[in-house]
Amino acid sequence: MAKIFSGLLHKMHTRQQPRPHDIQMLGALLVRYPEVDTVEYEPRYEQLTLNFMVRAALTSQDMEGYDDLLTESFRSYRQLEVADELPHIAITAEALERLTSVHVCWPIRELAAEEVDLLTDLAAQYFQDGLLVDKLMDANLEADFIDQQEEMFALLLAEARQHPPRQALAGYRDGGHIIVYNR
Repeated sequence: MAKIFSGLLHKMHTRQQPRPHDIQMLGALLVRYPEVDTVEYEPRYEQLTLNFMVRAALTSQDMEGYDDLLTESFRSYRQLEVADELPHIAITAEALERLTSVHVCWPIRELAAEEVDLLTDLAAQYFQDGLLVDKLMDANLEADFIDQQEEMFALLLAEARQHPPRQALAGYRDGGHIIVYNR
């Protein structure tokens, strides 16, 4: 019995903690992009998921239109700016009564900060007033601070592209605060 307990204690103490810059990356993303409701990172697939909340019960046609808009926009962007093929992006939706949670999953090694800009702009354009935006965060931040967060996010994302996070992470908004934790 003592051996089992000692083994469990050893596992608890040797479990890897998330790297601070990985946590900062998700935090900076949520600060910079008030359109993003939550963000998740899954190390097994090296995939970053950005979640948007839409104040509507979206139909499959709505989601097909959004998928088409993203696919065509990013294909064009990649051809013009990156000269690279578009990676597989998974777009799914989850109905929650009168809301819909839209999930966009992207391989972190293939994601650039400019693409997050484009992704949030396209979400705002497509869902318009239906897209829930953290107004508290958006209204209370100074332009210099937002610029700093954008720059920090770009640097940390570039680092994560080279050395993806090793821990499953998630971040969300709560009453004007950003919470990032390992799952």
